[in-house]
Amino acid sequence: MKWVNKIGLIIISLLFAFTITACSNSKMPTEQNLVKKVDGLKEYSPALLYDDDVLYTSLSSDGNMAFGRFNIGTEVQKEIGMVEQFYISQGIPVCVGNAAYMPVALNNMQHQLLKIDLSKDTLEAIPFVGGSEAIDYISATATDVYLLARDKNADNTNRSLIYKYNDKNKELLEFILKESDQDSIVGLSCYNNKLFTVAEKSDGIDTDVCIEIYDCESGTLTDTIQLSDTLKEAMSKNGLVQFNVFNHFLYFRDFSDRGYIAAINNDGAEKIFDSLGLRVVSGSNTNDFNIEPFFLSGIALALRLHGNVRNLDYVMG
Repeated sequence: MKWVNKIGLIIISLLFAFTITACSNSKMPTEQNLVKKVDGLKEYSPALLYDDDVLYTSLSSDGNMAFGRFNIGTEVQKEIGMVEQFYISQGIPVCVGNAAYMPVALNNMQHQLLKIDLSKDTLEAIPFVGGSEAIDYISATATDVYLLARDKNADNTNRSLIYKYNDKNKELLEFILKESDQDSIVGLSCYNNKLFTVAEKSDGIDTDVCIEIYDCESGTLTDTIQLSDTLKEAMSKNGLVQFNVFNHFLYFRDFSDRGYIAAINNDGAEKIFDSLGLRVVSGSNTNDFNIEPFFLSGIALALRLHGNVRNLDYVMG
């Protein structure tokens, strides 16, 4: 089946990298071809799979990060661009059309949104006002990129900044969440033109965590998802590296590299699976699938979504 072949392909890539985002699957190479060729990228970190190409990053000894692409079939390697004085990034890009986007922070704590045009092999850095925390988070709809930066107010309370970028009008603007009391937001994910945020609410003594859902166009609060105590503790304990929403499920990964899958029902969200090393691969077209691929120690897991039947299945070893 087509989706099984896709999963097998990306798993092999994951054995050489942290996470690869599948930006397109129109010309997927064979698994055997990828096994043979990907060894040429062993000193790099693959970032995403785009047709027959692997977009990769490479950090030099002087602190600069290079972006390039490697064609698996022809073994042709191209340099795309350089980010000087690179400091840190979440390292998980998103795709909108033929472009990949990834936020980075530089040594001087300047924050940038990188746009990698995969049709022209160009790199553009778009500066924005970041926060006191170095790692920014990113998600996207079919047309827009959303950025989350976190800062501190004068009284040392948390402040969350969300930006929206549309390549058509070339504007990176602050996105105001309406009906929000501006609690600290520690994660965001776009799905079905909704913006899902992980919100921390503090009364000065205790901190609660929930998922708040906003309309991507108006910024209006449309719903709130309550989390089980298990999920609240997991989200608060080691911080969030990655957060994804798809269909009736949540996925998140913390800084200890433990991944969690939770099901959303009428009562809120409840954990159904967690493991060290559990990763998700998501790209610009995952909303078109009824299966979301997960990876655990080189074994593919697929969450089958058929009506109310939700099973976590091993699909290949």
